[in-house]
Amino acid sequence: MAPILSRVSSGFGFGKKTATVASASGFTATGGTITTSGDFTIHTFTSPGSFQVTGNQTRSAYYMVIGGGGSGSFAGGGAGGASIGKGFSITPGSYTVDVGNGGTGTSSGAGNSGQDSNFYLNGSSYPSPTYLRGFGGGGGAAPGANGSNGGSGGGGHSVSGTSRTGGTGTSGQGFAGGDAVSGPGAPYNVAGSGGGGAGGPGSKSLSSNVQYGTLAGNGGQGFKYAITGSVQGYASGGGGSSANNDSGTSQLGYAPGYGGGTPGQLPPASSSPNATANTGGGGGGRGGSGNSANGGSGIVVIRYLTNASSSSVGSWSATGGTVTTPGNGYRYHAFTTVGLSTFTVTTCPVSATIELLVVGAGGGANGYRCSGGGGGGLVYYGPQSTTSTAGASYSITSGSYDVVVGSGNASNPGDSSSFDTVIAYGGGAGVQNPQGFSGGSGSGGGVVWNAAFYTGVDNPPTGANGVPGQGFRGGGAGPAGGGGNTGGGGGAGAVGSNGSGSNGGNGGAGLQFPAFTGPLIGVPALNPLSGYYAGGGAGAAGPSNFGFVGGSGGAGGGASGSADGVTNSGGGAATGYPQYEPSPRSGGPGIVVLRYPYP
Repeated sequence: MAPILSRVSSGFGFGKKTATVASASGFTATGGTITTSGDFTIHTFTSPGSFQVTGNQTRSAYYMVIGGGGSGSFAGGGAGGASIGKGFSITPGSYTVDVGNGGTGTSSGAGNSGQDSNFYLNGSSYPSPTYLRGFGGGGGAAPGANGSNGGSGGGGHSVSGTSRTGGTGTSGQGFAGGDAVSGPGAPYNVAGSGGGGAGGPGSKSLSSNVQYGTLAGNGGQGFKYAITGSVQGYASGGGGSSANNDSGTSQLGYAPGYGGGTPGQLPPASSSPNATANTGGGGGGRGGSGNSANGGSGIVVIRYLTNASSSSVGSWSATGGTVTTPGNGYRYHAFTTVGLSTFTVTTCPVSATIELLVVGAGGGANGYRCSGGGGGGLVYYGPQSTTSTAGASYSITSGSYDVVVGSGNASNPGDSSSFDTVIAYGGGAGVQNPQGFSGGSGSGGGVVWNAAFYTGVDNPPTGANGVPGQGFRGGGAGPAGGGGNTGGGGGAGAVGSNGSGSNGGNGGAGLQFPAFTGPLIGVPALNPLSGYYAGGGAGAAGPSNFGFVGGSGGAGGGASGSADGVTNSGGGAATGYPQYEPSPRSGGPGIVVLRYPYP
């Protein structure tokens, strides 16, 4: 049954409510929880309602419309689709706001899909320029059904001998759920794949009666964003769960934060905690005979300039970040402090553009023979030809622009970085189990404990995927019995390499930007990297006294033997053999850098 729209109003912690009516000369708007942040007025809808505009003016609005997340089964539910952008024309009239409820968790069978969220001028229909929609996330798969399609797809499902695929995501809003792989063994072992997220696909699950052979998939990445005036996380996929009725050993998948549901504990019975309300997160898989998690309800946010203004034309005058003018004909603004900052343009030339580099934080690693963490996603606007070029330049007018620098997190995926509406996703976290985390660049494949399971099935397990146009997948795990050698994390410029019989895999190469080196942008920690960003972390190997050697990190990524990613490079982390390097490691925080001609 499709979920109904939520009719319960709830706060979401975006700050003090400042008004019930937003009014400026010639423009008055009502609806939702109204707050202000700098020059902007923000309407946040956490339940259905209406948005009313009167007066004789229009506004060009930023928007974020996220559907409700799908619920889990044993598989994780897909996150609600995220429709994000700017330039939506708000004209006088009445608008309907639908905030989709998350799918309801189940005790058996497939998960339920989430409800769409919508914002539209009354009388219009989808699709049209006056109609915005975030599609509901897909429910998790069951023995008789694949994961549902949605904003992000629900995860697949595997019982030894039978597999169901993950659902597809909606282009521009989310990614697919993880597929399932079924190996040899009794037909009673169950594993669920991760639900897709707005920032990456869910990872696959593996089921078997072979020891260490039943593995659930991790949820897909979400993202962090500051449209409400504070940094909040949204739209990650739910983690899968697993159940064994024989000698095999189970392992749960994980949700990477940002509202996605974590799975229930292992059998005999456990219900999963629900995904966070108003994030669009996918629900986690159920454990044993408990219930799967509900998907998180959606959210609608509309943001516009409080007072209409025209662009102030003149020579460049701007503030924000570390400002350098190195004498090469450009002025740079480098943002390195984790969290929310502002780039403010007082005046600029007509039809002004900037060259822009946005790098998400690298993925961490948990300190126990993990694969390399993936480099952060990388988005570049400028003339240099790269695999991550988003456009020749980024257009700017006078005004204020949000800048978010993502945090590198120990043992966990990196956080996304953003400038205005441009988002670079965080790198996937390095893991011990074979199934890595997707992200801007994916983490490598983890330890292969038992070759009997993987033979003819998935040998070696591949690393997790990166986001197309932002980064590459991680390398595969080394063969079983090879000392636990793991794959290198993917980088912004190349795939991570596989672990081998005696070595951990190398981290994938980052991308080099000679015009954005440490000395030019005023960030000394980046001087040794010669303009490289978002390299993958090295894969770990067994103990060095047995002749095993860890891989090399991509530039900025953690090096052999355990290391954090380089600060503000977006590099992935690396870990070593536990008796020598037991500590979790963090990916390098992200960075946002822009430049413009300046005599």
